[in-house]
Amino acid sequence: MNILYLGPFQKNNALGYTSSIILQHLCALPNHHIYAHPIYSGIDNTTISNIPYFRFKDIKKYPEINIQHSTVNSLYVDTYSKNYFIPIHPANLEIPKQYHSKLKAIDKILVYSDFELDKFLSIGIDKDKIIKLPLPSVKIS
Repeated sequence: MNILYLGPFQKNNALGYTSSIILQHLCALPNHHIYAHPIYSGIDNTTISNIPYFRFKDIKKYPEINIQHSTVNSLYVDTYSKNYFIPIHPANLEIPKQYHSKLKAIDKILVYSDFELDKFLSIGIDKDKIIKLPLPSVKIS
């Protein structure tokens, strides 16, 4: 299966490291081709150099799953792929109403906290579409 991951994995901050851990876990899936493209320019996260992903430009077959780790305003609903969304959204802000219908068109929304889960439930997202992920662990040496 071809999976496209769009995320901030190249950034040298907490968001970038979380994203690179997600990408690393995706690349560990057997029998899948993982393609990735950064949502922010620049490469200052050196941990990604050992992650075996394919570059976006090398896609030969349309991805069956499109995972977007981004802000809600840059979310794109792909009608040819399953759409998964990992939100980058400030915890203290509500999700603007103009994005509610777009979010309802997403196949799965992946969240890390009960607070995020409740935020999506409160705007009418079906509970079956929301998956709560375990927090990524970071090894400190």
